[in-house]
Amino acid sequence: MELWAQAKQAMQAEVDQMNYSSNKAAAAKRVAVKSNAKLYKNESWDLVDRDGVADGEDFLKKLDKKTLPDSLQHKTTEELKKIIEEKKVQRGTCKKEIETVNAQREDYIANERKRMQQKARTLH
Repeated sequence: MELWAQAKQAMQAEVDQMNYSSNKAAAAKRVAVKSNAKLYKNESWDLVDRDGVADGEDFLKKLDKKTLPDSLQHKTTEELKKIIEEKKVQRGTCKKEIETVNAQREDYIANERKRMQQKARTLH
């Protein structure tokens, strides 16, 4: 992975860690945002996000494989395409699960707020 890509990935991991350790609500929102492809894309350094971009095929052919993790450096372009497609499917499954859990979380929060408001009204 190129140095700038490693730096971006490290910066993202650092922000994630700060969110996860300091504020659980912020962490949950960050996970939800990161699972939304309309809001969160990393085409500049993430091969799965880059897939489907107009120059994707050429990009893979021109890619300096020395910048990839060791496990991918000796793969052919066709093997990389297959791996990227598999990861895209896995990521899609994870994103759907995150969307479902996030919707359940939002419903729970809304219901708890209503319940607390009703409880507060009955106390007055």
